[in-house]
Amino acid sequence: MAREKSIPTAVEQTLKTRWVEKRVAELVAQGLSAQAAEQQAGAEFRAKYSFTKEAKAGR
Repeated sequence: MAREKSIPTAVEQTLKTRWVEKRVAELVAQGLSAQAAEQQAGAEFRAKYSFTKEAKAGR
């Protein structure tokens, strides 16, 4: 049987996904390429939410 994610892990993953998607859209609207925006948004997420497992995982 596959192990299900814990609720806190699922919440952190959802937070990261939604936050990064929103930030990427903002950065693209400011003129960055999609790839550069994704990299920058990921770096900003890791800096801002460094206390989360998702940020520490660096995915």
